[in-house]
Amino acid sequence: MQDPKKYENNKSGAEEAVRVFLPKLFQTMKWSGSENVLDYGSGAGSAGFNYILPEVHNCDSKMYSVDVSIKMFEFAKKNYSHERITYGVGDVLDNTFPFEDVKFDKIFALHVLHFVRDIRTMLSGFHKILKPNGQFGFTTLTCNAWIFRSLKELSESENWSPYMKDYSKYFPSWLDFPKGREQQDIRELFQSSGFHVVHLEFLRDRDYQFENINTNTFLEICAACNPCSNNIPANLNQAFKEDLRKLLTGYAGIPTNSKRINFKHDYIWGVIEKGKEQDINSNL
Repeated sequence: MQDPKKYENNKSGAEEAVRVFLPKLFQTMKWSGSENVLDYGSGAGSAGFNYILPEVHNCDSKMYSVDVSIKMFEFAKKNYSHERITYGVGDVLDNTFPFEDVKFDKIFALHVLHFVRDIRTMLSGFHKILKPNGQFGFTTLTCNAWIFRSLKELSESENWSPYMKDYSKYFPSWLDFPKGREQQDIRELFQSSGFHVVHLEFLRDRDYQFENINTNTFLEICAACNPCSNNIPANLNQAFKEDLRKLLTGYAGIPTNSKRINFKHDYIWGVIEKGKEQDINSNL
């Protein structure tokens, strides 16, 4: 999502996941004092400020918040400034990460990995900036989530393919695991990238209810997840949302004018730890 204000107004799904799973990540990780903590894909800054910063403060540590969007960076720096937070804009995927001289004790990526296509490059980047035994905590959807399936279908449709021809570059195909092998395959991915799996949990068909779908709240959230949204002319935005509504309610098996939708999705959360050099070599 590129619009910080829209993100802040329509973040209920991501925020619910942060409230539920971030305490689990905190409890699973090892904490000490004077640490460097990275909030990667920090968006508009509110999640890190409201949920990660208190733990950082309790441990007398420093927090670095990074997002690829300059608009998100500027919004976060203006609205969620704090003496313990240093904001930056950049990406480990293209060598624009702004804090290359900092080594981190912990990295958090909350609702970020399902927007990453080249996961091995990202894991390699995280491995470089983590301290020995540094930990990475994450939450992510899988690519069979209704929103990704719907956007992929629209990107291949006659009406929307001219505006979404680059969507395949963003579709998280690495999260397409054979049914029944999800946890095993993602564990092997992390291990082959030089990480030790501390905890990993795969949740199938997790429920989340969005109220009042006819107010466009849910559609705003989903439409904002479209990485090609800036290519769609403003006069076609409503038509796009209506086509998206048809697909999403179809997946849910409910009428298109339903007042609410029970959103089912597979979900993964976990903590991994940077392995020793010999562990990395043994996985090559």
